Amino acid sequence: MRTVGTFKKIYEQAREYLLNDVSHIPSDPVVRLESDGRWILESRLEPQETTVVEVSLEDFQSYFYESFKDENYIPSEQDVSEYVKFVEETQI
Repeated sequence: MRTVGTFKKIYEQAREYLLNDVSHIPSDPVVRLESDGRWILESRLEPQETTVVEVSLEDFQSYFYESFKDENYIPSEQDVSEYVKFVEETQI
């Protein structure tokens, strides 16, 4: 299954995959930020040419693990910017 949209949509889907028994998780899932600003949660096997940031779903879930515990919390724009900066600085 592929999820495309805002950060909020990807965040909520990643939280759902972590907290609930979901059988339709993509194989080798990654979270991507595309150069056009779209966020995508899909299989790493899906090639992308305009990816700005790509992290494994597991790493994404690890970063936001504590905030996932509050089902009403959605990261602010500042939280998202800090996350993107963190990933860009730690990517090899």
